[in-house]
Amino acid sequence: GQARKLCPGLVAIPYEFESYDEVSKLLYDIVASFTTDIEAISCDELYADVTKVLQEAGCTPNEFAEFLRKKIEEKTLCTASVGLGPNMLAARVANRFAKPNGHHFVDSSNLQTFFENVSVKDLPGVGYRLQTQLAELGVETCRQLQAVPLDTLKAKFGVKTSSLLYHYARGVDNRVLQFDKLRKSVSAEVNYGIRFKESTDMLKFIGQLSTEVEKRLIEAGVQGRTITLKVKVRQKDAPLNPPKYMGHGLCDNLTKSSHLLAATANKAVISKECCSLAMQMHLVAPDIRGVGIQVGRLEPLPSGQGSGVKTMLDFLTTSAIADPSSAQSATTNGTAESLPKAVSLPAFSEIDPAVLDSLPPDIKNEVLTMYRESRRNPLRPRDAAASTSGVGGIKSSSSNHRALAAAGAKPKLQPTGRRRGRPPKSAISPQKARLMACHSLKEYMTKPVQTAVETFESVIDSEKKMEQVKALLQQWVNATSDTVLNSDVVAWTNVLCSIVHERNLEMLDVLLKFFHRTVQKNGAQLWQDTYMKVVNTVQGEVLQTFGHFMKVLIF
Repeated sequence: GQARKLCPGLVAIPYEFESYDEVSKLLYDIVASFTTDIEAISCDELYADVTKVLQEAGCTPNEFAEFLRKKIEEKTLCTASVGLGPNMLAARVANRFAKPNGHHFVDSSNLQTFFENVSVKDLPGVGYRLQTQLAELGVETCRQLQAVPLDTLKAKFGVKTSSLLYHYARGVDNRVLQFDKLRKSVSAEVNYGIRFKESTDMLKFIGQLSTEVEKRLIEAGVQGRTITLKVKVRQKDAPLNPPKYMGHGLCDNLTKSSHLLAATANKAVISKECCSLAMQMHLVAPDIRGVGIQVGRLEPLPSGQGSGVKTMLDFLTTSAIADPSSAQSATTNGTAESLPKAVSLPAFSEIDPAVLDSLPPDIKNEVLTMYRESRRNPLRPRDAAASTSGVGGIKSSSSNHRALAAAGAKPKLQPTGRRRGRPPKSAISPQKARLMACHSLKEYMTKPVQTAVETFESVIDSEKKMEQVKALLQQWVNATSDTVLNSDVVAWTNVLCSIVHERNLEMLDVLLKFFHRTVQKNGAQLWQDTYMKVVNTVQGEVLQTFGHFMKVLIF
């Protein structure tokens, strides 16, 4: 690739992953035989707290370091360097003095004196840019950095960076080992067998890959603010068919990132952002040999608990949520109240004749039969439930919906009718437990229904539950003025997206219009921005599901 062009005599060493993996595991096993207080940094670098080991063995830090290095070399045939100190910073800097094959110990009594001779470029977090800025102040060593007042550092670098520099220059580090560290990114990448004919093929694959990324995010219990699209593009002079069948061959690696205002784990948002990035990169579909999606700047999925700030979920009360057990027992008894109200057919003039003629004969006949029966037996909405018995009435309603949808018309449900949603589950999985914020709010709109014959999808009481959701939404908007928590925004967005998944655009339209009116009355620019952010995400989900956008009110 590009490296060989710059250096034709380059000798490439094969990547022996199995050997690296074996040595890495041996290294960690050796250290773990002394202590399990380990923070992993990479395959060959780690922090370990050996305080108890030194006390129990009665040895000095230098004696332990010498013993550990010999043991590592005996078992792995690789040399190792060891740095020891009273904190993580001191140990890391000491390790720099110990390389390539030695050990170095920094005593706490000699900590500040030791750091006086340390170059600022050896401090963690000091890169080329920060080193250049420090040089402008005449600072190259920690001794010189110690002489700079904290106020001067704050004016130059800000509060966070100045505090870090001020304390690191004196060897002060209050960090503790993190045994269960939050991963930095979640990604999925495919670099084999990628061949696209058109851009539509590429965009479709991005959508499929986004689904896998969403799955991995939920399994990890995280969401992210940065979405990066990685693409391998065949080099201009590279052969169309590489030596390895369906391999990627010689490629240029292109990346482009998008930064979100709110963290997400939603596949629709990820897919929409990546498709937008792909179009911005002006890619030639047939030349693409690999596609990857990475989500970074991770944070835990929202739980709605432990926050001192009042959130939207704080307004949830147990009295406002229907008891699932009582709902199930009521429907098991087969009462008329548990059944959906009858479907009110749209006017026959609303049926598109061209669409009706193009339907399969069985569906076309079903639509015509429905209208003939409605003229002979014009049931009122309240009588329909009473005249329908058992499961058959629900199945009939479902059949009617499908037939009308195929004919190009939308069945109109009565305001007090119930709609079908997702099937209830007997137990909450670990993934759903991590998404409790969304599911708690979803309880306002869903109610599991069960009959003696089969378990049906959850239904929505569009009059009672919708009013509860509206009240909750109104309280949330009116109670929050200075800041809107990202977790609340994501929770509300996920609820709306789940309604899109249920293909219930009528309910979505009602909620979005009410959301718009509530925000409009509030008048705050913060809420208008939040509304538009939610709408953009939901519109992406609508586009993925229906192939077109939904007409909504905007600011």
